[in-house]
This record gives sequence, C-alpha cells and structure tokens, in this order.
Amino acid sequence: MNYLIPVPKEISYFQSSEKKTLDIAACQTIDYASFFDERLETLTEIIVDSYSSTKRNGLIKFKYQKLGSEAYHLLIRDRVVTIKAEDLNGCYYALRTLQQLAKKYNGLIPLMTIKDKPDMAVRGFQLDISRSKVSNLKTIFELIDLLSYLKYNQLQLYVEGFSFEYQSMPFVNKDKNFISVSEYKQIEKYANDHFIDLVPNQNGFGHMGEWLKLDEFKHLSNVEGLFNIWGSNRYSTTLDPTNEESYLLVKRMYDDMLPHANSKYFNMNFDEPYELGYGKSKESCDKLGKEIVYANYFNKLAQVVKSYGKTPMLWGDVVIHNPESIKVLDPDAILIDWGYVDDYQFVEHAKILRKLKRPFIMAGGTSTWAAVTSKYSEMIWSMKNAAEAVYHYGGLGIMLTDWGDFGHLQYFPFTLPGIVYTSLLSWNYTKASDHLIKECLTELLENEHLAKMIIELSNYHLNEEHYRGYSTKLFNPIVQAELVQTETSKLEVFKKKVGYGLLSENEIAYHNIYLNHIEEKLNLEVENTLIHQELRNAILLLKTLLDVNIFLRGCLNNQIDLKLFDVVNNNLTKYLKNHKQLWCARNKEPGFVYSSQRIERLQQCLEMLKKEANDYET
Repeated sequence: MNYLIPVPKEISYFQSSEKKTLDIAACQTIDYASFFDERLETLTEIIVDSYSSTKRNGLIKFKYQKLGSEAYHLLIRDRVVTIKAEDLNGCYYALRTLQQLAKKYNGLIPLMTIKDKPDMAVRGFQLDISRSKVSNLKTIFELIDLLSYLKYNQLQLYVEGFSFEYQSMPFVNKDKNFISVSEYKQIEKYANDHFIDLVPNQNGFGHMGEWLKLDEFKHLSNVEGLFNIWGSNRYSTTLDPTNEESYLLVKRMYDDMLPHANSKYFNMNFDEPYELGYGKSKESCDKLGKEIVYANYFNKLAQVVKSYGKTPMLWGDVVIHNPESIKVLDPDAILIDWGYVDDYQFVEHAKILRKLKRPFIMAGGTSTWAAVTSKYSEMIWSMKNAAEAVYHYGGLGIMLTDWGDFGHLQYFPFTLPGIVYTSLLSWNYTKASDHLIKECLTELLENEHLAKMIIELSNYHLNEEHYRGYSTKLFNPIVQAELVQTETSKLEVFKKKVGYGLLSENEIAYHNIYLNHIEEKLNLEVENTLIHQELRNAILLLKTLLDVNIFLRGCLNNQIDLKLFDVVNNNLTKYLKNHKQLWCARNKEPGFVYSSQRIERLQQCLEMLKKEANDYET
C-alpha cells in the first residue's frame, strides 16, 4: 500500500542518520488523560495486539491541543506515539491512521509526524434498505467498520415502504422484512462507538407507493388510478398534501421512529412527489404555486421533527430550481442537492444556496442501480462535482447514495469504488484523485486482481455507443419488462419500448469480448470468497442480457431463435438460484422474492414473444 486512505494533509519524516522505526507492538496504552474513552482504548488495543513483541516499554499518549474539530497531530518517535487533538473524534481518526501505518509497515513504523484534518464536516453514506433489500445486522456492522476505517462520520439507512418496524401499525410489517426497533438501537450504538452519526431517514411525501396500495391508505393518493410519467402508466406514489390524514399518517410514522434515534438530525427526504400539481392537489397548486404547497406541507411536518429536538433535512429536487420557494422552507432545514449524471449543476446550485445562506449537503451516487454493476464514470463525475461545489462554496459536506431501483440487482462490491472515492474527496479534496481508487481498493480487499475486475466490470457501459441518463442499454429489457406490468397490451408495449434501446451489432461484439476477458481472469482466481461469487453471478446476468438483446433483435425482425430462448431462460433461472444464495448472505431473506420478480417478469415477456412466434407459425 503506497497511500493512506484518505490521504493525510501533511506528512513529514523524522530525519536521522540511521533508519529508525517504532515497534507498535511494544507500546503500552496509557496516559489517556481527559480524553479517556473506552472506544479509544478498544481501538488502541486492537492496533497494538495485532502484532507481537516481547518488549513492552513503549507509550501511546494523548494530549489536548486546540486544532479544530476532528483534526489531529500524530507524532511517531522512538518508543513514543503522541496524539494531539481537541476532541475524541480527532483522537479516533489519529488511531485509524496509526492502524493503517501499522498494517502498511507490518508493525515497524518509520518515525514521522502527520498533521491532518478533514475538509468537510459531513462525510456521509446513504444505503437504500428499502424496495425489498433490507441488509442484515452483520452486513451493516461490516459497513460501519469500513466507513469508520475511511473516516466517514455519517450513515443514513434510507426507508420507504415498510423496511422499519412501525410499532403502532404492526399490520404493515407482515412480511418480516424490516429493521426492528431493537436492531436499530444496536446499529446506532455500533455506529456511535465508531464515531459515526446514524441519521434516521424516512420518506413521507413521494415514494409512498407501498403505503398507498393498502386499503387503509388508498384514499390518501394524490392521483387515483394510474398516472402517466416518462411514457409509462404507474400507480400513485405521492400523498395528497391537502388531506389532513396524510399529515397524520406521516406524523404517526415519525412518532414510531424518532423516539428511538439519538441523532440531532432527521432526513425527511420529500423527493420526487411526481403527481404534485395534478389530481387532488391541482386546485391548491394552481392557486398558491406547486412549490408553496410543497413548502407548507414540509414545514408542518418539520415542526414534528423539531419537537423531537432534531434538525430536518430534505432533498432539493423540488425547490432548487425556484430559489424563492427555498426562502419559505423552515429556516433550520438542511437541503441535500442530489444529482447522478455527469453534468449535474452542483456548482451553480451551491452558489444559489450560499447566497440564500441555506446550509446544504451535495449528494452524488454509486450509479450501481439499474446497471447490474455500475456506471463508474457517472459515479466519478457526480461525486467529483459535488465535492467541488462544497469545497468552494461552503457546503456542510458530501454524501454518497446507493439506491436499489429495479430490484437491487447489483452486489455490494460495486459500491466499494464510490465509498473509497467519497472518502478521498471529503477528507482531502485537493489530494483526491480517481486514479487512487484501484490502489485503495486493492489495500481494502488485499487482492489487486479482484480490485481491478470490480472496476472493469463497472465500466462495461462504456462499450455502448449512446449515453443513457438512466440504466444501460444492456439492462434496459429488465426496466421495460417491469414498466409494462400496468399496461393492457403488455407484449406490444414491451416490443415497442425495447426496440428503442437495443444494442447494435458493434455494441454486442464489444460487450462480448469485454465480458469474456474479465470472466477468464476471474476463473484464474484460486479463492472463492463471497465477492468472487458475486462477480461471477453479475457476469452471468450481463452475458445473459447480451443474449436477451440478440434474441430481441431477432424477434423484432421476425427471426425468432428458439434455441437461444432456451439458453436465455435457463441462464436466467440459474442466475436467480445463485442470486438467492448471495442475497441471503448479506440481506434478510423475505425481500428476495421482490428482487427476483424483476427477472421473472423479463422471463414472462420473453415467453410471450415465443408464444406469439409459435402462434404465427401455426
């Protein structure tokens, strides 16, 4: 490992005529002084006890020095390590750096001084635990270990639908696919023990589709029946903000969640209320303006959040394009501006928010959703641009988001490059480079070949000639098979939709060579860890989707290949069998059925095409 993660601000080596080192295993953990905290003691012991030594005459001591929040100085001398900081967080990050140094130098650390502090106050990660994929405790604890190692200080678990235990409404948690209150408290304690703030998170305006399917709450839909958006008919996902019962439902959800959270913050989300301004809210929006109706509903619920002593957060998509509407939002609310495409205008939005003196966070994404692996370049640019806006225009920090659209068909290894890069950007912006990601990923995985394959698989979308702002052309048949579920003529609509985005012959050839090359390298790996298995199944799905595209091209040209259909169908079934095993390794099992539906619906559409061809021949 040539780099520490994230890169420290300043490193100077102790000049000496002889090459001296500190034997970390020889140190005794004493002299905590006023900084004594069992979290520091535990980590110090882990660092020291990782290496063996017969000598115990060294010293690790902590001293108070006014350096700024989370800043530290780490002085490594012969037999003495001195950590200077003004808060526990600074001490903790110094120990994390010491831990990396001990690993890098196998316990014999060169004498040096490190002076370090973060560029950004908020260094956050949001994991989508909704839309069926609820991570198990082991997975979340391992995630916290990783984030802590990389000096993150905030974690949010995104909740929509029923992925949290609503104790006043047990009827919504029938499928047992949720984080219980007891589990939430365990996660919060584990996060806090690792100096990470677990910020509670709950949507309460848009993204309410699962709630609105229930008989108890159907009447709260802003639009009755289907709503056409982006060329597809979809059921309502937005609450009617003019109905007092909508407010009471969300308040009840907050009352079930917020008493159990110690964080000073709460993310209300409030993003993508697509039907706002239509249906039941049309009259109010026509009279007051859509943004004002939005702000009034938000402000009313923000008072509930503040009654629990928490500062409300919200996504900025509704109000960012109308600065006047930002002025009427609750003055304490923190706005999180999000964008996941490479040209999203983070800097321009930051200028607006700074002028309005509105505290803000910028959020990019892993771009893993609706892609099987990732759209790596999108991740790079969204996080780089978000960090630039915060660094130059006074934002609180950045947050990496990891969403689960269309079944959470991506595996966790493809989230890792984004986690590494966000760590680099948020701690030391000017020294951050995407060229460091592979090096850092290699250190984390202790396997350079595996790190390289994860990044290569995350770049398969570059083989496609035309950029898609959402999903990839290879993944598109899964998207369209899902979206036609509300159509009366499913097959006709499916054929029309997939026809717009099929791969060209050149793209098919590029994908085939690219994926085969990565698969050959993966097959040379001796190990068969969970990550190896996840990469193999991701490749299986990508190669099968390649065959799906070939099959669809034939069908649309009245040249159906029945043998290829059988190959595709068998491989999709094989993928699902593997997917269930891999799913259960990291997540709660009940949610798998909802993820598998995305593949099964594609199989159904392909079966309809086969039947149509057979009927035509007869």
